[in-house]
Amino acid sequence: MNPNPHQTSSAPGTLLLLVALAASLLVGGLGLRNLNARRGDATKLAEVQSRNLAQAIDRNLTGILERIDLVLSTVIGELGRNRNAAGFDRARMAAFIATEEALVPEAVAIRVTDAQGRVLFGNATGDPSASLATIESFRYLKDHPEAGQFLEKPAIGVFTKQWVVRSARRYNLPDGRFGGIVVMPMLVENFRRRLAGFDVGPNGTITLRDVDGGLITRHPMPPEGPNNRIGDHSPAPELREIIRAGLPEATYFTRTPFDGVPRSYAARKIQGRPLRVGVGLAEQDYLAQWRRGRNMTVIVIGASLLGIWLLVALLWVAWRRQLGVTMALQASEERFRTYVEQSSDVIFTLDSEGRFQFVSPAWGRHFGYPASEVIGKPFVPFVHPEDVKPCAEYLGEVLTSGRSATSPPYRVRRMDGSWLWFRANGTRLLTEEGALGFMGVAHDISERKRAEEALRESEVRYRSLFNSMSDAFATVDMQGRIISFNPAFRDLLARPEGEITRLTYEDITPARWHVCEGEIIREQVMQRGYSEVYEKEYLRGDGRLVPVELKVFLSRDGAGNPLGMNAIIRDISERKQAEVERRKAQEEARRLEEQVVQAQKMESLGSLAGGVAHDMNNVIGAILGLASVEAGEAPQGSVRRERMDTIIQACQRGGSLLKGLLGFARKGLADARLLDLNILVRDQVALLERTTLQKVQLDMDLESDLPMVKGDPSALSNALMNLCVNAVDAMPEGGTLRLRTRHKEGWVRLEVEDSGSGMPPEVLARALDPFFTTKAQGKGTGLGLSTTYSTVKAHQGRMELLSQPGAGTTVSILVPASAEALPPVEISPSQGEQKILRILVVDDDELIQIALGSLLETLGHSATTVSSAEEALAALAGGLEVDCVILDMNMPGLGGAAALPKIRALRPGLPILLATGRADQTAMDLVSDSAQVLLLPKPFTLQDLRSSLMALTSTPVPA
Repeated sequence: MNPNPHQTSSAPGTLLLLVALAASLLVGGLGLRNLNARRGDATKLAEVQSRNLAQAIDRNLTGILERIDLVLSTVIGELGRNRNAAGFDRARMAAFIATEEALVPEAVAIRVTDAQGRVLFGNATGDPSASLATIESFRYLKDHPEAGQFLEKPAIGVFTKQWVVRSARRYNLPDGRFGGIVVMPMLVENFRRRLAGFDVGPNGTITLRDVDGGLITRHPMPPEGPNNRIGDHSPAPELREIIRAGLPEATYFTRTPFDGVPRSYAARKIQGRPLRVGVGLAEQDYLAQWRRGRNMTVIVIGASLLGIWLLVALLWVAWRRQLGVTMALQASEERFRTYVEQSSDVIFTLDSEGRFQFVSPAWGRHFGYPASEVIGKPFVPFVHPEDVKPCAEYLGEVLTSGRSATSPPYRVRRMDGSWLWFRANGTRLLTEEGALGFMGVAHDISERKRAEEALRESEVRYRSLFNSMSDAFATVDMQGRIISFNPAFRDLLARPEGEITRLTYEDITPARWHVCEGEIIREQVMQRGYSEVYEKEYLRGDGRLVPVELKVFLSRDGAGNPLGMNAIIRDISERKQAEVERRKAQEEARRLEEQVVQAQKMESLGSLAGGVAHDMNNVIGAILGLASVEAGEAPQGSVRRERMDTIIQACQRGGSLLKGLLGFARKGLADARLLDLNILVRDQVALLERTTLQKVQLDMDLESDLPMVKGDPSALSNALMNLCVNAVDAMPEGGTLRLRTRHKEGWVRLEVEDSGSGMPPEVLARALDPFFTTKAQGKGTGLGLSTTYSTVKAHQGRMELLSQPGAGTTVSILVPASAEALPPVEISPSQGEQKILRILVVDDDELIQIALGSLLETLGHSATTVSSAEEALAALAGGLEVDCVILDMNMPGLGGAAALPKIRALRPGLPILLATGRADQTAMDLVSDSAQVLLLPKPFTLQDLRSSLMALTSTPVPA
């Protein structure tokens, strides 16, 4: 008995229904589980993102505050360096502050107060009474010397009248007392703009609070309300708990009090600063993607369920689908036939031997002869001989591997003998008989090949120009990496090509140029596409810096987006060297000009000094003479003797000063003779060793066989002594004094070198000025170096001065070498006892007459005094008998120089003492040209006068 067909068909249907129900339940359960898991992942991701944003804001604000603190410290350092006895150099300090302000665009200004809070710099109103004494940072820093950077809570700015957060540092006076503060106010609005640079989604928020939870700013900033005012202390309960617990970082979920939006928050304390930042990501933002995924999941689940239930329904139409496939195949064949006939590409098939089996009508349109002439023929005769082998290899590879592939470009001959470029895409096929074959679609690429050839020729021309440029050329990408350059650039850097391509332009640029060049790129290249010509330096591979000038151009793609930068660079080393040489020449010309001015100044002052010295010599001579008489008569140890000795010492000090003035005024040599500088140096050293070299080590380096020089031994000894005393004074704690003599190219050099404190440039520039001294009052006259300089000039020489602070001083005296030799030494006969003399005193100065009369009387001589040369001549002509004449050189009227030959005419053998305070060349010539004439320098003591009279009038003892 046959079963019921309905019962037979219901069993598979029931089974199909049960399978469908089970599959539906499985799909629904898995979908719901997936939705819950993805929601949890989105929530965790929001927590991570909010923490990362809080960390990023922390680093950003910390960087700003550290940069501000660095500027504050830099300004405080400059305040210390800029301060002097008169206060600050305000113009220099203001310029420095302006430069530092440019480094911190987030701040309003840099303001500097004094200890009373008055604004010294950064006074925006110009009101001298403007003060910051009432602000929190001033009060705190004044009372806390140990405090570092102080960050105030928000306050209304004194000058800006806006909400600001002030960053301040204390600075102290040199004695450690409070000097004031340096403060940089930052607009709260600038903080909000800085926070606005971080993406927290459409409904997210960033809040900046002080360490106690007071509101500083929020982004975005909603309208002001009860919980949204600066300084408000009404944070969410969760945040209050975090602040109370002192946690540096925490996350929580809450509804924000000011707008009620649920958000996932990350709260973080700013490193080392009394600030907290909170980043809240809105739930509606970070779950938006989950909700979209949820909707899609529901759709997928629904679609899956629908698919399950449709599957059964689709089974019964399977036979109809077979019918549809057959019809579609027919339609496809028709479309392919249409494509083959209408296509501009050549469609063809080959057998395994490479013979054409089919070609599309496009063959005739391309090559000019019908396709029927090709069928059955091999492809070789139609392909360019140079391309046959690559084409055969390509065909063999496709037939062997069975993979589709693209042929190399090849040329096909047209009927007129010309060639067209083609490239074929082909695959292996099997014929109905099972034989191997090839099917390909060839595309005409002749236009592209012509374009490539033109491009290749252009590149060759460009490369030739690129490589032959004398200027360097380089291309960098937007990250600064060097991507191409010409040989001139490689040679300029003296680096291998492989090394250059691993560098950026900053790697070959010294760090001091980075900021300047960065500004040029931002403000010129990125704004207008090129820069002005500017200068910088490159660091070569050998470590040498090479100066260059360059111009930079910006390159863009077709859409206008920056691709990189091109730079044309020129080596300006020779130009820079020429500039250095020009500056050296200008400096040398300036130095020579200063020497000429100095010489003229010395000559003018010398003339003045000579006149003053002459008159003062008479005054001091009178005092010194009478004082020496009184001292000789006073008992040793008496008060009178001590007083007289004090007067004599004062006169001698004044005489030394006058000798300095006279030496300064001297243009010639008072006593020119051949000298051995080595002997002169040894004599002075012997004197120094007995007097001033207790703490100083002496080092002599005297060249043997030193040529003679012609000079005044007294003047040169005085000059050397001046230099040695100056050197010893420069080494109060001890040191080394080096004396060195050398001979080179007709000059004899004497160097005096010390290891003392040296001279700064401003002192060195005035060292030769008369009366200029850095010694304490009473320790120096300021004539040492100037008289030494005058002495050297009188010897037709020159003087060189080298000194640096901390490196000692070297003074060099150069005088011409003499070819003469010393004459043989003659031994002078001894002198006898002094006899009583009758002496005629000729001097216009009454003080000298009185003093000289007393001196002569003390020596036992008789004196006749007259006031002029004319009176002296008249007395001698009238029969006045005298044994000696003391004749003053400088008198009104006839004067000593003119009177001397007239006296000689009246009394040929009469001894004469020429008394003068200025032993110039005229006086020296009179002494050397006249017999029994000696020089008596003013001022002189009783002993000086006795010695001169004995030398002049003593009767020689026969040999």
